Amino acid sequence: MRRTELTIDEQRDEAAELRAELADEVKPPIRWERERRRLPHLGRLIDEQERGRPGEDAR
Repeated sequence: MRRTELTIDEQRDEAAELRAELADEVKPPIRWERERRRLPHLGRLIDEQERGRPGEDAR
């Protein structure tokens, strides 16, 4: 497995964990807010890696 594939898998796992944690309504608001902001960031990173960066061959 290439390093990029490992990174995507790790980011997907983290995103899944964050979605589960965000469903927990008794979580302290400050932690919930931090996780809520992290999820879209992970989504963008995963999308960029899946598409490949501009000028690179998507493999």
